Amino acid sequence: MIAFMKRLIVFVLLLCCVATTLLVGYKSNPLFNLEGVERVCFVSNRAYDDLESVNCGDLVFNFCTMETAKQNLKRYTDGAKALQFYFEDVSKEVLLKKLMATVICESEVEGVTVIVAYTPYYQDCIFVDNKKANLQLAEKDGQLVAGFPAILTGF
Repeated sequence: MIAFMKRLIVFVLLLCCVATTLLVGYKSNPLFNLEGVERVCFVSNRAYDDLESVNCGDLVFNFCTMETAKQNLKRYTDGAKALQFYFEDVSKEVLLKKLMATVICESEVEGVTVIVAYTPYYQDCIFVDNKKANLQLAEKDGQLVAGFPAILTGF
């Protein structure tokens, strides 16, 4: 009986992991249904001809609108190292709630509020204080940047 329960728990955990992994590349991912997104940035090793691209060392920051991101989601997310959203007039509290995020730590650096958290809607993660993290928020003067798993472009 105990062996069966262990197998059932492992199966459920694997099923949850697979479901979470599929969410990132699937159009119903809540990340791509967020409101108030002004720009999206796909951080990759290559530039996309149809996007505004900025080279930074061995990374390329590819910027587009949310609509363009949705239309080409699979293409842009394949090989992406990180994902960033730039918001106007969206509060960090509302965003954290929509993303079902668990806050790991919060700090302020030179007038910028920085929050590190975990959301089930993004598969890659880093570790902060021995806890999984895959969301970094930065807020200043009503502007909000959300980076998955972290903000790589700066604020």
